[in-house]
Amino acid sequence: MNQMNTGKNSISLMTYNFSAKRVVSKAISLKNILLIASLFCSLCNAKRITREDINYVITSDSTVGVLSYRQKDDSRKTIIEIPDFIKYHGKKYSVTSLEPFAFYNCPYMEALILPESLNTIKKQSVMMCNSLGSVSIPCNVRQIDIGAIGRNHSLSNITVHEHNPYYDSRDNCNAIIRKSDNTLMVGCINTVIPEDISYIADQSFLECEGISSVTIPVGIKRIGDYAFYGCVDLETVILQDGIKEIGQASFGECHNLYSINIPESIVYIHDRAFYNCNSLKQITIPGSVIEIGTEVFSGDTSLQSIRL
Repeated sequence: MNQMNTGKNSISLMTYNFSAKRVVSKAISLKNILLIASLFCSLCNAKRITREDINYVITSDSTVGVLSYRQKDDSRKTIIEIPDFIKYHGKKYSVTSLEPFAFYNCPYMEALILPESLNTIKKQSVMMCNSLGSVSIPCNVRQIDIGAIGRNHSLSNITVHEHNPYYDSRDNCNAIIRKSDNTLMVGCINTVIPEDISYIADQSFLECEGISSVTIPVGIKRIGDYAFYGCVDLETVILQDGIKEIGQASFGECHNLYSINIPESIVYIHDRAFYNCNSLKQITIPGSVIEIGTEVFSGDTSLQSIRL
């Protein structure tokens, strides 16, 4: 048990050692596992079609989704262009969705051109594509799942078609914004968070390398779970007044984070919010906070004081 020096007040901080895998795995409930298993079973039973190294699955009488990409066993950079439709047994099928894990761990894919027919991008469909530099969302996309695009370490440019009624990249912010509730869904190293955003979605900057500082504007109410998790180059965070909630593991595993302010507007700080922030030396918790989760500062080996 380590005693933290806090002036008039003091707080005891128990140091825990958890692996990153354990933190992430605890966020996956049995219900989610069963849902994922059910999804894969249904996809396994559906008809598959392969065209030019892309595997599709029939999703209706007239539509298909991209199921997976058959990556070649070499290190050449590739540009992948998904067509608006494919033909199978003389019938035309529109390509309307990216299915889960469609482009998962495609290290040599440097460009992905999405079709205008696309309307849905499902969870973890563009993940760990470390040569991917840009993403452009077509005008007909109406659903982008939480965590659909992430952990793409070279991603530096994000745009949304100007006529898309559901999402935008306002003010050239290099992010995907959901219009209905002004939620930032996906960010990258060059994202500038707009002033009129209300929420930062779960996993929106997950393991986004190269970000050294973040300013959260006035008006944002919540930073989502795992929003900046694993941003190992992040050093400073400025939270403007107005934010009320810091989600679970929002800044977990930000090993170089040494400076963050908690404004008087904060009410909730959730579990493991600053887990394994090894460079964080001190922090002040304002009187506005009414609930602090478990293991919020576990693994913060340099933390010397928590001021209340």
